[in-house]
Amino acid sequence: MRPRRTGELSGWFWRVAGAAVLFVAAGVDPAWGQVSRSELEELRARGEREGWTFSVGENPATARSLSELCGLVEPEDWRVGATFDPCRPRRALPAAFDWRTYGGCTPVRDQRSCGSCWAFATVGPLECNILRLDGRSVDLSEQWLVSCNRSGWSCDGGWFAHGYHLAAPDSCAGSGAVLESYFPYSARDLPCECPYPHEYHIAGWAYIESALENPAAIKQAILDYGPVSVAVHVNSAFQSYVGGIFNDCQAGTINHAVVLVGWDDSDGVWIMRNSWGPRWGENGYMRIVYGCSRIGYAACYVDYQMRDCNENSVPDLCDVRCGDGFCAGHACGESLDCNHNLIPDECEFDCNGNGVPDDCDIASGFSADCNENGTADDCEPDCNGNGVPDDCDALSGTSPDCNRNLVPDECDLALGAADCNGNGIPDECDLYPPAFTAAQDNCSDAELLCPDALQSGTTANTARDGRASCGGESEAGDVWYYYQPAGNGFVQISLCGSTFDTVLSVHSGCPGDVSNQIVCNDNYCGLQSQVTLFVSAGHEYWIRVGGAAGAGGDFSLRLVGPACVYSAECNDNGIPDECEPDCNGNGLPDDCDITAGRSTDLNGNGIPDECEALGDMNCDGVVNSFDVDPFVLAFVNPQAYAEAFPGCAASNGDINADGALNVFDIDPFVLLLTK
Repeated sequence: MRPRRTGELSGWFWRVAGAAVLFVAAGVDPAWGQVSRSELEELRARGEREGWTFSVGENPATARSLSELCGLVEPEDWRVGATFDPCRPRRALPAAFDWRTYGGCTPVRDQRSCGSCWAFATVGPLECNILRLDGRSVDLSEQWLVSCNRSGWSCDGGWFAHGYHLAAPDSCAGSGAVLESYFPYSARDLPCECPYPHEYHIAGWAYIESALENPAAIKQAILDYGPVSVAVHVNSAFQSYVGGIFNDCQAGTINHAVVLVGWDDSDGVWIMRNSWGPRWGENGYMRIVYGCSRIGYAACYVDYQMRDCNENSVPDLCDVRCGDGFCAGHACGESLDCNHNLIPDECEFDCNGNGVPDDCDIASGFSADCNENGTADDCEPDCNGNGVPDDCDALSGTSPDCNRNLVPDECDLALGAADCNGNGIPDECDLYPPAFTAAQDNCSDAELLCPDALQSGTTANTARDGRASCGGESEAGDVWYYYQPAGNGFVQISLCGSTFDTVLSVHSGCPGDVSNQIVCNDNYCGLQSQVTLFVSAGHEYWIRVGGAAGAGGDFSLRLVGPACVYSAECNDNGIPDECEPDCNGNGLPDDCDITAGRSTDLNGNGIPDECEALGDMNCDGVVNSFDVDPFVLAFVNPQAYAEAFPGCAASNGDINADGALNVFDIDPFVLLLTK
């Protein structure tokens, strides 16, 4: 016996009265709020009165509002230019049919708190068709439809989007379904960061003519084209459904998109797949009376053609599973399928051209895959020709990669990276803090320690020049590091893993003793030490490693915290200092000498004055008091100056570089003499 369509048979009275009861109980419109326990009790009472043949209760959907769950928005002009197919039955239809029975349905998805039901009802039929025709269970991206459609649809609602799986382009002119792995679902309106690979396309799609009034046409479409997309009106009873045959039929506005996968005439029901997760309803499905709550409105199907990647007129599935099941009625191919993914081997990636897909080469051991990226090593970039992919060279330490770009340093240099000092290290890495810092026996010699790199050293045979308040150190030797943070924050310094009973202390001055000690630790991890302290940007800290009760030996040290203050170049121009002009040979670039005031540059040409002839009026190589008389002579009588000092140029007196020796050079000349 078929269940009654209670909403239609009991008339407007119960619809209005039931809605009024729920409105008063909840204080809100129950169709657009979360379903409380008291509302569930009201629904159950209403169901008893109206003869519902389904149960309601708490489920994942009742914790959300219908505005989050239902996002189907009917465009006013959706029929304009649309294709309608009458889908007339060609023979007697079976009394019951369910694509789940034939393995034609992928797992139920969960749209969560996003009104993207329209995207799930678009993707669902295509996933099911790929499974039933190609034998592959794929997870396609609803997020791509939500984020990349150009129709203005979003988590706030949309319409059936099959056109984007056919030819409608996203903002990067891409069409066709995108795999979930390329754009995972987030239940949010994320930006579209196309382009994406489009792995699957449909051959066409169409609405079913007069579907709501013609269940037989929907059934024929399900048989011919697999599960179909439909609209339905959802209320709080639908939202709270946990099982049975839904028959609270309301003639409200359609607001939700779902998928029909089959039917059962004995109960007069559709088998409906929802997108509220497998814990809603009957494992994510509902049995709903034909036409109830306008189920079937705007029904549409997709036409998916079986893949034929090698274009041999044999579907891929039958190429690799000849004569099996569905393929019993198709011609057979002779393709291998080494990885059993139902794709002919000749259609898969084969970077080395040996006729075997890359993943099978790797699985069989024919090819190595050091970085486990699914690409055979012999097909990856190998700039130094050592038979190992560049990134594996770098990550394993086989080749240095100082700038961590996964390209060996020798290849960076071969490709044009600068190495001005010829030390085999790209200049940019010469400017980084050194990875290893040697511990120093004397506090005053301590070298800069920077975060993260694991340091090692020994206190054996070292002298003691500091003291700490913990550890009872006796006369144990000690070693030192220096740290200057570039920012404020907590820093952790650890000696865990060292070979002896360590003592670790941090000091604000050098030499470090109890008077300037900031923190000290003896035993933190066994006999080894660890300290944590807050440091301030620009302050100086001296780190002391010693031993308890005279102990000494090898240690491992790691500092984790704010970056260190470090510069291997005084002018921050990206060129190591030793590669820059240094006319006076003091080990510093000329422009840094000038900026720091160590050298003058009275003519502003960027060259320290001591490297030029400026002011050296007697050409003896220095500027001093013996240049005063020649300067005056050049000023008052250039010809006499030229005769008295042959080989010297009067222009040496043009200290201000205005192109002439004149009164304006007197003050700069005096300044030059006094500097």
